Amino acid sequence: MILLINQEKELEKLIDKAKFSEMGVWERTHMEEWIAKHPEILGEELLTITTEYADYDKTSKRLDILAIDREGKLVIIELKRDTAEKFVDLQAIHYAAFFSTHTFEDVVDIRAEFTNKSQEEADIEIREFITNDEFQDLDDQPRIILVANEFKEETLAAVLWLRDVGVDITCVKFEAYEVDEKIVVTPNIIVPLPEAKQFMIYREKKSKQSSEKRSTEDYHLRTVPDDIKDLYAKISQNVLNLDNKIRVKPKKWYIAFVSSVSNANFIYAEIYQKDIKIVLNLKKGELNDPECIAEDVSEKGHRGNGDYRITISPDHDLNYFMTLIKQAYEKYS
Repeated sequence: MILLINQEKELEKLIDKAKFSEMGVWERTHMEEWIAKHPEILGEELLTITTEYADYDKTSKRLDILAIDREGKLVIIELKRDTAEKFVDLQAIHYAAFFSTHTFEDVVDIRAEFTNKSQEEADIEIREFITNDEFQDLDDQPRIILVANEFKEETLAAVLWLRDVGVDITCVKFEAYEVDEKIVVTPNIIVPLPEAKQFMIYREKKSKQSSEKRSTEDYHLRTVPDDIKDLYAKISQNVLNLDNKIRVKPKKWYIAFVSSVSNANFIYAEIYQKDIKIVLNLKKGELNDPECIAEDVSEKGHRGNGDYRITISPDHDLNYFMTLIKQAYEKYS
């Protein structure tokens, strides 16, 4: 119930809450659009990755909204316009299990398709949204947010149990009221209480900070396959062989290699699940690349300084790539 107060501060009327179905509100047409455009109404800052995702194997089910939070965790958002029935949490868990195997690159591809932008633009949008300095890649534990007009007692009991066993699941109640032919919606987090949520985020973040350090090569390599770790080791050794005084400087999004002469970063390595991308700190026109394998990124958003980027996979021969890297090294040495 809400109280409608007039300008004279008098109680004008009492308005009882109503069901979305009685107001002609639908999950996909209305609720999904509200939240996808303004996910902050769920009580936190989120970036929408996609809606109505249906690229599952052997099923026609659709995830309502996929988002990512400031910590760099995927968020599964499941909507029910009236009452969240007892199986809504299980449905959300199915979606979370599916996305638990997705890499950051997979999510970039999904966001790019959803927004009709390039992969490069989507990558930068997501990385700039994430404020967690320790983020490198997605973990295998997506969060879940259930949104409904009402929650059954057994659903809340299941949610509380899931939280006890380590599943990050939240319930947001959308209470609806009809006021002068308009709909007023008040979103409220009912599980967990906001104070408890902040405490858990702090505790989790503190634990991560004590166990991992972002500014190390090992941190950048911690989630990638062994063949990528081996590839990085070979590239790194070849680069350091150019000059035993070259310094390696891991940063938030890349690993820079620094000239001992000019103290300038001459390459920037970004490590992914399937390859390693290296930005060469050379201006457009400065690179001699007869095989034309370097990508011109002079007009694209990217990390690091330089107008050329090379992509190296485990099956590539490093010899030619090293001739390109050497040119960047020689410019600053």
